[in-house]
Amino acid sequence: MEQKQVIRHKVHIVMNNYKESRELKNLTVEEVSEKLSISKTAIYNIEKGENSPSVDNLVRLAKLYEVSTDYLLGNTRFKNFSEQYDYLQSLDDDDLFKELRISKLNVSHINIKRY
Repeated sequence: MEQKQVIRHKVHIVMNNYKESRELKNLTVEEVSEKLSISKTAIYNIEKGENSPSVDNLVRLAKLYEVSTDYLLGNTRFKNFSEQYDYLQSLDDDDLFKELRISKLNVSHINIKRY
């Protein structure tokens, strides 16, 4: 994928993550605006990928939606740590090491034991 396509793809993921997170909490833009004192226009623009939230608003949105900031920013496919933990726990050792390598974690020294 060329760089422009990668950037467009990332923006699309981020836009979907904001809107999907809001909708999964059954919140309207108006309700989010009221709860967080952020203008409706700002929320619409964030969801359309036209603006990025401030760090403060990013954290507030993540808390309201009960997702991680990394998820909202498109840095992970897991909505929160619990979801990621459950997924990693479901893998056998070989698949776990593959997943950790994909995540670019240095796991060569880890001795995993299942309890």
